[in-house]
Amino acid sequence: MLEQSGCVPSHCHGGRQQAGAEAHLLAALDYFANQQSYRLIATKFGLTESTVLQAVRRVTNWLVSLRQMFIRWPSVTRQDELSLEFAKRGGIENVVGAIDGSHINIIAPSHNNEDYVNRKSRHSINLQG
Repeated sequence: MLEQSGCVPSHCHGGRQQAGAEAHLLAALDYFANQQSYRLIATKFGLTESTVLQAVRRVTNWLVSLRQMFIRWPSVTRQDELSLEFAKRGGIENVVGAIDGSHINIIAPSHNNEDYVNRKSRHSINLQG
């Protein structure tokens, strides 16, 4: 979908082959997941720092452009149903959704393992849903 979106240019720039959609997506996802420097990500994927910066920007803009496809507010009827369910289960009125997080314990990776230590001094990744 990213390749077809036109968000990633396919032409050569300054005599260099342009990084493709897959490289853009992988570099951006790595940045989102790990918050590492552009320099580290560039080295990991064989890209320039400026390409990683552009990849993060382009993929972010592309994902935002897809929001209407994946993020929808429930209909009025569904809002009423959800509100009643929240009130029945938790005693909270006028609520139609909730966001929560959870730590998923992992085996410490061999590199940068300190990046995965949570507030309870365990290695984990954070899940939000």
